[in-house]
Amino acid sequence: MIRQLFEEDQVFFALMETGINDDYIERIFPSLTKGNHVLYGLFIEDQLVSMAGYTVFSNYYAMLGRLRSDRRFQGKGYSTSLLAFVIERAKDDSNVQWIGANTERDNLSAQKILARLHMKKVTTLFNATKVTAADTSFNEAITWKEIVDIEAKQDLLIKEFVDEHRVFPYECYYSFPATHSLFLEANVNDWCLFQHPTEDRFVIFKYDQKGTNYLHMVYPWDDLWTQEGLWEVVRNQVQLFNEKFSEGKLWIDLSETQKSLKPEDVTFEIPSPWILFEVKRD
Repeated sequence: MIRQLFEEDQVFFALMETGINDDYIERIFPSLTKGNHVLYGLFIEDQLVSMAGYTVFSNYYAMLGRLRSDRRFQGKGYSTSLLAFVIERAKDDSNVQWIGANTERDNLSAQKILARLHMKKVTTLFNATKVTAADTSFNEAITWKEIVDIEAKQDLLIKEFVDEHRVFPYECYYSFPATHSLFLEANVNDWCLFQHPTEDRFVIFKYDQKGTNYLHMVYPWDDLWTQEGLWEVVRNQVQLFNEKFSEGKLWIDLSETQKSLKPEDVTFEIPSPWILFEVKRD
């Protein structure tokens, strides 16, 4: 039996043998059953053997996740069956126009399940983090201008991400193929955007919280490490961030090319990358 899970079903999750120590899901389980989050569970009699769900972002995107399996029932196709069910439930939401999943490159078991569900790879991103601002060895002669007008921000974002069919890192861990729905006034109003004075370049800064406070930086071009004046903007924003939060990190989503071009003396923590997958709605 597959059914939707609610806050009181946490007792069933607690009895699962997932092999994951200190699973963050156990701490936030109630919040994953309400709001823009939906959880489903596959039961054998009264035992929860597989769990998965999705979160709706910007009233447009459904990101699958929270896949957990009881090790005593693995190898029987339960997780694949459950995720197939969850995808169909996401399709039932008329607002959802995109359905995807994000998994680490080392998580081969999850990728096998996504392949069985005909999900296709969109992109690979490295989540690079750093406690302080980036290294200061670059030429910083040029001053970037902050763009504060909402419509001007939207025009730049739509031109570069929507019109160029780029993936946009909407939150830490959550990137989506860009559409206008990501750049509504309610979102863009809280983002800081700085533009190069002469080149067609800009950088975005957003606050995020995923257990740790993050200053989330978005810069999609390959000249990330050499662009004049960029890292002075980064350092200034990190300083403001540190004044607001006692603890936190700078986060940048790096493409494979950006990672390969990173100078050796620029130190970031760069774990295994995440692969974004999608499945067609129709």
